[in-house]
Amino acid sequence: MSVTSLEAELVAIREHYHTRKHPFFDLWSEGRLTKAQMGYYLVQHARMTRDGLRAYGLCYVKAPRDVQDHILSNLAEETGAKSLTEETEAVDHGSLIDAWTEECGYTRADCDAFESVAGAEAIRHHWMHLAYQHPWPVFLSAMTVLESQEIGIQSRVVPALHRHYGYKPGDRRIHFFEEHYEADQIHAQRNFQYLDRYVQDPDLWAVCVEHAELICKLRWLYMNGIHRHIVLGEVEPMPPRRTRSAAR
Repeated sequence: MSVTSLEAELVAIREHYHTRKHPFFDLWSEGRLTKAQMGYYLVQHARMTRDGLRAYGLCYVKAPRDVQDHILSNLAEETGAKSLTEETEAVDHGSLIDAWTEECGYTRADCDAFESVAGAEAIRHHWMHLAYQHPWPVFLSAMTVLESQEIGIQSRVVPALHRHYGYKPGDRRIHFFEEHYEADQIHAQRNFQYLDRYVQDPDLWAVCVEHAELICKLRWLYMNGIHRHIVLGEVEPMPPRRTRSAAR
């Protein structure tokens, strides 16, 4: 296979492992998930991404100035300090997760009580490892092949929320899904442009590709965990949760 750009190779990896094709989203697109099951998806999404801003911060200190400006803009959009475009309002993406999980019947205590699926913790820790231990393009490559998957996922989820679940376009309860369908198209394209500009060394290119493929595999395993737990009702055998003793 002849690859003309790092973007082309990363997109090929993403498409091979793209979780829009996961059975969980087949069920969602057909209107066959309950609200509890759809809410659980964002409970786990919050677990998976909870160190994402910190990891981006580590990437920032290693990156050249133009990439730093891009990262700051991205972080401002994620935290609600800046709107995505002049036509949209600024919104904290964490509050969008809360709005949907509450709509699906989960209290904050419910969300906190859930165990993370193993894939969520694997992705979270791998992001931090890449941000600490590798040059910034390695982290950005891995982040981009995940972030850009949101476009394909939401192209299935958003129409289903309208068609099967009765939500109208612009309903604030589904703002997370509509916002990410738009925002991640812009974020991913910017990331790809900077990666193609700065990654010319073959060894660095190879490491970017290696970790992009690994994190896409982890994302598929993460979706397997969600599907098994909340759809199939399967739970990995574990000792009962340990009760912590009171601090002295």
